Amino acid sequence: MNIKKVLLLSACAVLLFTGCGNNNKTTNTSSNKAIKVNINEVANLNVDYVIKGEDVILDITNTGKDAIDYVNVDVAVYNSKGKLVSVEKQYVRNLAAGKESVIKVYLNNSGDTDKDIAKVEVALNKVNYETKVETSYADKVSGKVEKTETDGQLALTITNESGETLNDLNAVVVFYKGNEIVDIYSISAQNVEATYTDTIYVPMDNSGETSTYIDYDDAKVVINNASKYNQ
Repeated sequence: MNIKKVLLLSACAVLLFTGCGNNNKTTNTSSNKAIKVNINEVANLNVDYVIKGEDVILDITNTGKDAIDYVNVDVAVYNSKGKLVSVEKQYVRNLAAGKESVIKVYLNNSGDTDKDIAKVEVALNKVNYETKVETSYADKVSGKVEKTETDGQLALTITNESGETLNDLNAVVVFYKGNEIVDIYSISAQNVEATYTDTIYVPMDNSGETSTYIDYDDAKVVINNASKYNQ
């Protein structure tokens, strides 16, 4: 893939933003400003990333044999003077073996007078709970999108073959140009039975003088979470 890849091979103590591991990568924002990205090493997690405008998109895959209940994701943003500008928090739930979750994290530099981003540090921390509060059925849920006759409009269908009513469903439509992720569209729903349908719109590209739909040639649905609460 053309997006920068970090293979997280070994476990390490997760201390936020200490530079654990040696996974320094460089990518460019839409303004052609180089940003250094550091991601800490965590066993059985593989992370692809791409920076798009003011966001970093993370594609996190569980390469191990066991499910991961929770992955805390903390993203620290630094300016060119090395000042910590912000820490943004996200998470991934119920990541089954061999499955991926795709999330977008806003790189917030609103409190920085210099208004530049030079470095991003991503800290991931796996958590497994002894008492399970929900059961995941993500391996029995799939989705697809199809173009409609309306420009920029897509018909979304998510199929739940678990036989259970899902209390929580979180999915994303991932848009690709070639092999590179160009953007994602998030979907959240509750009490999903056999089928969930919706109409969504292709994300906008606001980098030019006028806003247009992003340029993409493929799209897929990734089920980030599909779970039923345990009684």
